Amino acid sequence: DSEGDCLEFTLNGEVVKVKQTDPNKTLLEYLRESGLTGTKLGCGEGGCGACSVVVEGETVNSCLTPLCAVDSRNVITVEGIGNVKNPHPVQKIIAESHGSQCGFCTPGFVMSLYNTVENRKAKFENLDIEACADVDVAGCFDGNLCRCTGYRPLLDAAKKALEYEEKEEDISGETNGNGTNGTHRPCGHKTRPGGKLSKTVDGEKEDSTIYLPTSVSELLNLKSQNPEAKIIAGNTELGVEHRFKHTKYNKHIFINKIEELKQISL
Repeated sequence: DSEGDCLEFTLNGEVVKVKQTDPNKTLLEYLRESGLTGTKLGCGEGGCGACSVVVEGETVNSCLTPLCAVDSRNVITVEGIGNVKNPHPVQKIIAESHGSQCGFCTPGFVMSLYNTVENRKAKFENLDIEACADVDVAGCFDGNLCRCTGYRPLLDAAKKALEYEEKEEDISGETNGNGTNGTHRPCGHKTRPGGKLSKTVDGEKEDSTIYLPTSVSELLNLKSQNPEAKIIAGNTELGVEHRFKHTKYNKHIFINKIEELKQISL
């Protein structure tokens, strides 16, 4: 495609297409530039959880997640589950439990607890009762820090939210959050944008490109043709370099779409 491809993903129920972008741009940077400022920048190195969002049922640090990593995936931010006038039950429980001190870290805690409740609900639906019983209340906040040290109310809120599930109360609620369509589960929760999987996305600047191969052979060819390109997977190293050393690379090869690299054969 001479015009290049675009990144395409679902954000709070709406399909988003990004035609050109900086290869170094993180999901957090994109969200905040798009006006979704509930997701915060804290440590910038994946340690505090203030930037937590949910991607395909996993809580991730958006400050380290490359924007290209969410191509063809479903992203949910704190704005996507509820708002001030119509909060998600998890947000309401945290507020009523006095789980917010200065409030900076609160959206991250909300998203971690929201994801724990949603995943636990899915296990109930699959009748995996034993897995539900093993949910660690404190463990759902392992990736979140509160510098005001307000953990007790947050743990109380988590316990209440999970107890509601045990009582089979409807914690999903009615539609109220931004980007929802009848429940608090954002639209597109089980769907992904279409389009081909292998992509070459043009960068904002000349000679900057994002490659998203789907096979090892394609990866090897790309690396041979672009020896200066950086190979990106979890981005825990380059993400920190970009943040603190202001290191930038014009070409990225994102390898998480290569299924061959996700298995071990003996």
